[in-house]
Amino acid sequence: LDLLHEGFAKDPTQFIKKVFFEFQQSIRKTERNKSRIYKSLARLGELKITDDGPLEFVNIYRSVVSELFDPYISLIVAIIQFKEGIFSSYVGANLGAQERNKVEFCLARLKPSHLFSGYNPVVRNAVTHPGTDGLRFEGNKIIFTNISRGVPPRSDTVTWTADELNHKILQLMDFIHSAHIAVNIFGIDISDMIREDK
Repeated sequence: LDLLHEGFAKDPTQFIKKVFFEFQQSIRKTERNKSRIYKSLARLGELKITDDGPLEFVNIYRSVVSELFDPYISLIVAIIQFKEGIFSSYVGANLGAQERNKVEFCLARLKPSHLFSGYNPVVRNAVTHPGTDGLRFEGNKIIFTNISRGVPPRSDTVTWTADELNHKILQLMDFIHSAHIAVNIFGIDISDMIREDK
């Protein structure tokens, strides 16, 4: 919420038009996906480690990151760029970098921060491009491997239990809900200005 107000303070009218309104248009495109993801999240408590639980967790993590987390991290990128005078457009902030780069950009300016603790770029890449070796299930453990192709290939590995993966999903949702609430509160804060300025 502070970040939104800091961006607004730099140039209220341009911030509302170029960042706040553009974000609103962007986030509305995710409504159908959001509904589907919430239905999947509601099923998490029913899943057992012995059935398809770990794979379901993996699929939900991938969906949450790409379809819900990314639009909100794009908003933070846009606000920071606007504050720093390097903002060109919301499309540029949204589509100009991958999530990993967006998170690194934000962390460099917001450290220390736990906002993005549910996000792990190795896990994100492994679940998006599992191929033959990106995911392995060993009992209660899920081994995520991000493979950088080349000669020789390079790989990074992260191991989480199903419970840890579930916790990471909930951390991502905490960030998403916090950002959503902050945006709504900010919208109320600026509503008089919006009403008064055609």
